[in-house]
Amino acid sequence: MSQRKNKMAHQEKDVASQIVQVQQLVERLSADFESADFRPNKTVSEGIKRSLKAVDAAIEHLAAEEHGEALRNSNIALLHAYFARAILDAEMTEHYLGESNFLEIDGGMSDWKDFVAGEMRILEEEIVALRQEIAEAGS
Repeated sequence: MSQRKNKMAHQEKDVASQIVQVQQLVERLSADFESADFRPNKTVSEGIKRSLKAVDAAIEHLAAEEHGEALRNSNIALLHAYFARAILDAEMTEHYLGESNFLEIDGGMSDWKDFVAGEMRILEEEIVALRQEIAEAGS
C-alpha cells in the first residue's frame, strides 16, 4: 500500500472513530433526556435532533469518501450535542435544587445597587478632577 493510500485509510479511520464517539455521546444524552423526570426542554430536544441529523450526514459523506465534509458534519453534531448537554445539565440542576434556587439573584440586589452607586460616585469625582486638570492646562 502506498504512503498516500495509507494516510487516507488512517484519516478515514480517525473520522469514523470520531463519528462513533459523537454518536455514543448523543445516545447517552438522548437517554438522559428521556429519563428526566421534569418537563422536557425544547432546546435540548432540538439539539438532539440536529445532532442526529448531522451524524447521519457525516456517515453519508464518509461512505462517499468525502472525509473533510464527514469531519465537518461530525464536528457540527458534536457542537449541537455539547450545547444540548449543557442545557440539560442546567435544567437538571435547577430541578434538583428547586425552581427558585438556581441562577437567581435574590436578596443581594440592594448590595449590588450600593456598590454600583459608590463606583459611579468615584468615577464622577475622577471625571470632575480630569476636567479641572484639562481646563488648567488649557489656560
